[in-house]
Parts: sequence; C-alpha cells; structure tokens
Amino acid sequence: MTHTPTCKNCHAALHGPYCHRCGQKKIRPEDRKLRHLAHEFFHHLTHLDGKFVAALRNLLTRPGLQAQDAIAGITVRHFSLSSLFLIATLLYFLFPNQHSIRSNMVTSYRQEVQGGGVGAFKRRLAEAKMRRQRLPEAQVAAGFDQRKQAYGKLLAFLLIPLTVPVLWAVNAGTRRFHGSHRLTAYDLGVAALEINSLVLIGFFLLGSLLASAAELAFANAYVVTAVVGASLLVLLCLLYRFFRTVFCLNSWPGLLALTLFLIGYTGALIAYGMLTFAILI
Repeated sequence: MTHTPTCKNCHAALHGPYCHRCGQKKIRPEDRKLRHLAHEFFHHLTHLDGKFVAALRNLLTRPGLQAQDAIAGITVRHFSLSSLFLIATLLYFLFPNQHSIRSNMVTSYRQEVQGGGVGAFKRRLAEAKMRRQRLPEAQVAAGFDQRKQAYGKLLAFLLIPLTVPVLWAVNAGTRRFHGSHRLTAYDLGVAALEINSLVLIGFFLLGSLLASAAELAFANAYVVTAVVGASLLVLLCLLYRFFRTVFCLNSWPGLLALTLFLIGYTGALIAYGMLTFAILI
C-alpha cells in the first residue's frame, strides 16, 4: 500500500508540489539546504525590487493602471497597492519635517489653532484638555508638537477611509459618462490606495525633494515657490490621467472628475486635520 504524503500545515493529502487546500509548497529534502535558503532570499529580494521599481514607474507615468488592473482581477503582475502606500508613508515619514511641503501632516500647534472655523474647533479641543488636566497651554503645545513630529506623518493611513467616500461621489457625479462601468466599494478602496500613494510620492515626497534642492541651489523663495507650483501642476495632470483610466472617461468628463475630486479631497484633508489633532492633542 503506497503512502500518500500530506501537507505539513493543514494535513491534506498532497497530489502535487503545492497543497490544494492551503497553498503551502511541499518541502523536499533539497529545500532544507543552506544553498536553497540563499537562493530563495536573493530571488525574493530581486523580485520585490523589480516589482517595486515598476510600481513607482507606473505610478508616475501611467497613473491608474495598477488600480484598473486590480479592479479587473489582475494582481500578480503588480506590486501590492497596500504595500506601495505603506512604503510611500514610511518614505514620507523619514523625510525631515523642516524640508517637507507644508501640510496638516507637519504643522505645529500654533499653526493648527490659528484663525476661526477649523482653527477655533481645534483651539476648543486644546482648551478642554487644559481645563481637564489643569495644564498650561505651553505644556499642551509642546506635547502636541512632540507627538506630531513623531507620529504625524504615520497617520496618513487615515486618508484611505476618508478618500473612499470622495471617490464614491466622483463616481456618482460622472456615472452618466462611463455607462455600464460600475465601481464597487472594493474598487473604490483600491483606487484610494493608488491615488493617495500618488499624492504622497508624486507631490509631498518628490515635490519636497525638488523644493529642497531648489532652496540649496538658488536660496530664493520665489524659485522654491515656483518649484512647488510646478510639482502641484504635474500632480494635477497625473490625477487627471488617473481618473480617465480608472473611471473610463473621455477628456471633459475627466476634467469634471478631477474637479469633483479636488473639492471632496479638500474636505477630506480638513477632516484628516481635525481627526489627527484630536488624536495627538
């Protein structure tokens, strides 16, 4: 009677090199050698590097392609969008705050509580903490700035759930132009991952690098402002191409989608600022 090998992970009968139930590879005697371990390490290292570089290239030259393929069920040819967003967040986190383009990811306590409206709302939150814990404002401000410096950029993941309803509104507003092309909640989540990776890498990271280089080279505020403006213009062009690709839109509907997104994303950034302030104060 022949012995049927079983999977070491789920104990299902094996009928090939991989388990049909859990997908684990059948371990052969040669797989337990140090040479195989070294080969596997370098294979995964170069495979990851190649896919990541390709993902960056596609993000900046063919925006929307990765989200479009993921929505269509094509995932193996691309680097994971969730991993891409995570790496984008970590890269932006490592970039020095003093050289970053100003946003509510890097603003100080004093900048946050200025003015009325949102600033007044944040000021009331801070005053409530001062009364509750009987702390002077200087101590509250110092604690907030310290936490913002340490964790502010890492909270960029909150942009994903805030972007999904914005993309839903864009989808609803342009539905008459893309006919039978329908996007599910999953599709909008995938699109949110790529679009926020594009904003982080294409503007906040690369734009900050170019602005810092311009400041070192020219030491002129007008040149730095022009570089930031040019980076923003490039981002808008990339976003326009993104919406045309993912939402299957022509020229004018693509501009409408971009306009709707900018309006909604501005609101999402305001909500993000209020939420992060409430977390970090």
